[in-house]
Amino acid sequence: MGSLIACSPTPKPYREKLDIYAWSISSLEFQRKLIGMSKDQSKIRSEFLKYLSVGAVAYVLDVLVFNGLSLLRISGALEIGPYAAKIASVSVGMIFSYFANGSWTFRHRSGNPQGVGRFLKFVVVNLIGLALAVLPLYVSRELLGLDSLLADNVSANIVGAGLG
Repeated sequence: MGSLIACSPTPKPYREKLDIYAWSISSLEFQRKLIGMSKDQSKIRSEFLKYLSVGAVAYVLDVLVFNGLSLLRISGALEIGPYAAKIASVSVGMIFSYFANGSWTFRHRSGNPQGVGRFLKFVVVNLIGLALAVLPLYVSRELLGLDSLLADNVSANIVGAGLG
């Protein structure tokens, strides 16, 4: 004869562990309630933090691509001017930002389909930012005569990023 395994209620110590586990799963909900945030405010905060994260990664990509192209130009391995390097680096950051925000930051939004029109609006706004990033580079190189990699970085990646 086989033995019959009886099901008994979960002992108290295990129930407490299960309750703690259930609480940790809903800890985001608990935190939201603790600071008195509504669900809408929580979504906005989440979007804002994601948007900042994407922007930070896009900025790092911009700086890395600009410096990589500039170093290749300085070494003679690549025939590219500093303005073209900045345009290329901003373009890389812009494209990353568009797709990362669309697929991560704002993916849950409805009524805002991805398409050519939305991308063109994004590009127009970013072209203004690009002009504001290249302008200090131009002033530094052409008007002030500063053509070192450090001067290019300060003008394009610090002053230009601050303006844009």
